[in-house]
This record gives sequence, structure tokens and C-alpha cells, in this order.
Amino acid sequence: MNLEKAQKLWFLLHRFDRSNRADLAIFTADKERYPFFYLLHWNDKNNVSQQRKIALKSNSRLNYFNSIRDIEMTELENPFELDFKLENSNEVQAQLIEDFLLKMPTITKIKKSSNESELKDEVDFSKVIYQPPTTESYAIILEKQGKFDLAIKVYEKLSLAKPEKRLYFASRIAEIAFKINN
Repeated sequence: MNLEKAQKLWFLLHRFDRSNRADLAIFTADKERYPFFYLLHWNDKNNVSQQRKIALKSNSRLNYFNSIRDIEMTELENPFELDFKLENSNEVQAQLIEDFLLKMPTITKIKKSSNESELKDEVDFSKVIYQPPTTESYAIILEKQGKFDLAIKVYEKLSLAKPEKRLYFASRIAEIAFKINN
């Protein structure tokens, strides 16, 4: 197993007998003297459940947590508590899925109103005015087709819609005007 330096340091610092009072006193003094060894404070700062929550965030940390020799089984209320919770959550998820499938909710269709004929009478498509698209591609097509007046109108609309390209559109209008005059 290829361990990083921090992992090697962590294992080195946690491989001593903590039941020996003399070693523990030296260790505590070193922790206070060298606070930058934050790994020394790992067991002091967090209780077991917090350590487990942190460890579960990544696989390498979970392997860390599983390899800690300092945690005694007496500290854990139930060593199989985590596995039980996972099984329980899987059961809960399965039950939720089953309930969903049994109920089979659907999106209801919009009911047609009784005034459908009134709506049809109100819409008169003959009064809708056709407006050609106002895009640069459309203006280029019009220019190639020789419809210079329409192309100029499209470029004028584009210059109003896109002021940042106003100079470009003005130059295109000038080119088209030059083509018309020649």
C-alpha cells in the first residue's frame, strides 16, 4: 500500500501504547509544544461519531478510520450500528419505491373548458402580421438574393437590437448601399 506522507505520519504517531502513563505524559507535552501536528489532536477534538462522519466522506478516510488502533470497542455503544443504519436506510428506500409504484401518481391532463368554441372565435389568424426573422444570417441571404432593401432593414433592426455590433452592421449597410449605387 502506497501511503502519502501525512498518512505515514499519522500511523507513526498513533502506534504507541497509550496505556503507559509515562509515554502518554510525554505525548501530551509534545502535543502542546508542537500544535501544528493537528493529527495528534484528532482523537481529542472529535468524539467517535464525529470521526466516523468525517471518515465516511472519502474512501481513504474511511480506511483511516477503520485502521485506527486507539479506538476501543468499549467506546462504541454498538460497533455494528453503522451497518444496521445502512441496512435500515436501504429498507426505507425500498419501501418508498414500492409505495410510489403502488400509488403510481400521474400528471393530470388539463381539462378542456366548455367555452372552447368561444376561444376559437376570438383568435383570428388573418389579422396576424408576418414579420421576417431579424438575424444576421437572414440579412446575408437577402443580400445574396439581391434583395438589398430588405437586407438593409434587417441590418438596421439588428443594430438596434445589438448595439455592441452597431459599427459592423453600419459597415454592412454601407457595403450594400455601395452595391445598389454601382
